[in-house]
Amino acid sequence: NYLSFKFDFDSIEEIYEKISATDETGKKLVKNYKDNFEDIYKETSKIKLKGQCLNVYRLWGIVSLILGYTNESDLKKAARVIEDNAFNFLGKKGPLVDYKLKKIDSKVYLDPLRTIRSAMSYRLADVDPKILSFGVIESFAGFISNRLDEAKKEMQLEAVTANGSLLEIKLLIDKLN
Repeated sequence: NYLSFKFDFDSIEEIYEKISATDETGKKLVKNYKDNFEDIYKETSKIKLKGQCLNVYRLWGIVSLILGYTNESDLKKAARVIEDNAFNFLGKKGPLVDYKLKKIDSKVYLDPLRTIRSAMSYRLADVDPKILSFGVIESFAGFISNRLDEAKKEMQLEAVTANGSLLEIKLLIDKLN
């Protein structure tokens, strides 16, 4: 109950608008992205998300769409592109993609806009899709590992366990181990 991975957006256009509204850097990022990837920006702006249960895996689907890695509007299938790209990466390290927390009332949420912004920045820097996809998953593994370590310390536990369907992703579980 302490940490939530659920979030809500009506469309990818709304995501672009919210990133632009965060600060001057966000505004510049979206403008540069639109200027450099006009076709991707136009196509993804049309995608509606209303009514979908949005979580971390679907966040990867949104990232995959925004980065132009797929045209698949089914977010689970779009996320699979990130997963497949990462699996096919033969290197050892990817870029550090931001997974940050924000607190609303007494609940802590993953800030999906920070993750999307970070990925967009790397795309603008022309980072290879396999490397960036690897970074998306590797960075999440690091984020989760840090949260588990913090929980263990704060609650004075000897061990913590994690479960969930994301742990079926071999790369993620390998990085968590």
